[in-house]
Amino acid sequence: MDILLITIDCWRRDLAHLVKEQLTNVNGLTLTDTHFSPAPYTAGSFKAIFAGEYPLNGGSVFEIPEGSQTLAEALKERGYHTIGIHSNPQLCEPSFRRGFDVFADVKDLKSGEAPLTRVLRSRWAYALSARLRKHRIRLTIAHSGAEEVTEVASYQINRHRTGPLFVWVHYMDAHFPYRGKGIGLLRRRRLHRQFLEKRIDRAGAQSLRCLYEHALVRVGKQINTLFKKFHRGRTSCALIITSDHGEGFFEHGFTNHPASLYDELLRVPLLSNVPLPLQQKQISSHQDLYRDIVELAGASPGREQSDVPDGGVLMEVLDTFVGNDNRYPSIGYRTPSTKLILSEQGAVQYDLLADPAEQHPLPVDRENPDIKKLLAYLEKRYDQFIASRGQDRGGEKPPEDPQVRQRLRDLGYL
Repeated sequence: MDILLITIDCWRRDLAHLVKEQLTNVNGLTLTDTHFSPAPYTAGSFKAIFAGEYPLNGGSVFEIPEGSQTLAEALKERGYHTIGIHSNPQLCEPSFRRGFDVFADVKDLKSGEAPLTRVLRSRWAYALSARLRKHRIRLTIAHSGAEEVTEVASYQINRHRTGPLFVWVHYMDAHFPYRGKGIGLLRRRRLHRQFLEKRIDRAGAQSLRCLYEHALVRVGKQINTLFKKFHRGRTSCALIITSDHGEGFFEHGFTNHPASLYDELLRVPLLSNVPLPLQQKQISSHQDLYRDIVELAGASPGREQSDVPDGGVLMEVLDTFVGNDNRYPSIGYRTPSTKLILSEQGAVQYDLLADPAEQHPLPVDRENPDIKKLLAYLEKRYDQFIASRGQDRGGEKPPEDPQVRQRLRDLGYL
């Protein structure tokens, strides 16, 4: 069976329909309603998708630990040709490319982009943009558009028409600066500046959400086109579509996806045209998705990666760069009815049946034996991580490459 895995940056569960409605070339799509990412940022999420690892495992939030078999490595052992296409600078870390025959940022591959686009993504443009930034002038393009990603992925797919094929494609259009339509250029620039300067208000966030929703529709149309090309000449094709994390639009006073464990950041869509074992669970995570894709290819996912209690999903976050506000981790555990979060400020609990929007944190019910057991597990994991970091309790240092740093600034990370 050939496998096409699509990930959409920042795609929220409550907007799953904006993509699904565009997929007219795909039959039998099923939406898994209660699927979660373990982290509200790309690198931590892909440690789970690519290796079944949790964000805080292995020390660095940006690296898959040595000794963990990646999805691409497992499928390659089964004879698959493996291709990975993306345009997110956080995914350039070498451990994410393990096992891929082709793994590249779209900007590094040949495509039919317009000459001006190539200029705006060139190294000298990023260097000049860094100088102009103090004058609030953005010269560069933060990431590639859906049409360009589809074109590059299609080219790679067409080169490999024999033998089993695994293709992973990551779309960035729904990530800030939101490649959608519906807002005039001047207002868009003003909103982007307010976003980057963390001055955006609720009304501005809703305007940005219009761009975001349009971007999701645009991505859905491109996935529909890509699957048609992927399926051509192949008899058995699995399509799996999910997200690395969600996006906030002032549900809890922020936009983007900061170091928080709210559902708008962690509950993500999962679409599949083939049955997956995780669909039988009340609640599932990207760790389950990793195992199910490996088994779908006829391989073995190996040993269970963790001692996480059954019946829920583990969520972890550490700010990814030094200088962010929260420099200690937050660790949470979510069941269908309860969420428990442990951080530097202590522990809180949410009753998700009475408070699904997570607006009213409660004191932890320490008299409940199940809650008490979960809290002890979270405290143990929290203390182990703090001890492993020693005095270095901040996030990871930003990359030194000036082009990568500028791209991260354009995406709102620095």
